[in-house]
Amino acid sequence: MFDAGEDIKTFDIQIPTDALEGATTMRLRLKWSGSDCGDPCGITSYGEVEDYTLLIGPPPDADVGVIDIVSPISGLDLTDDEVIEITIKNNGSETQGNFPVSYSIDGGAEVVETFTGSLLQGETANFSFAQTADLSGLEIMILKPVQI
Repeated sequence: MFDAGEDIKTFDIQIPTDALEGATTMRLRLKWSGSDCGDPCGITSYGEVEDYTLLIGPPPDADVGVIDIVSPISGLDLTDDEVIEITIKNNGSETQGNFPVSYSIDGGAEVVETFTGSLLQGETANFSFAQTADLSGLEIMILKPVQI
């Protein structure tokens, strides 16, 4: 239970690809200030340490996702003919191919194309959309890859 006005933090936790299946312990250590929490079993004046048991299962068969937007990165001189390039990764346990990839800009219509190659488990690839984007005249743009 959280108190009114309490500061809530969220974190992304990456499970190592070589993690063994089954129960394992994860220790989270937070301290009042500074970025280095030091030794997970060490002493700190103000902070908190909590242990959690995680049950690690096998990766799903099909799990492909966007891990990076390669271009455009940013700029003041974007044109009406910008190539959108992303990096995709196969996080699943089986080879994946011929799947849809898409993006939208500022909540607009999705641009949907097909990745026609194959990705082995853990493999990444860059994908450039054939349809270019008009990014001229935009002051702030939100380019959102759509989950695959």
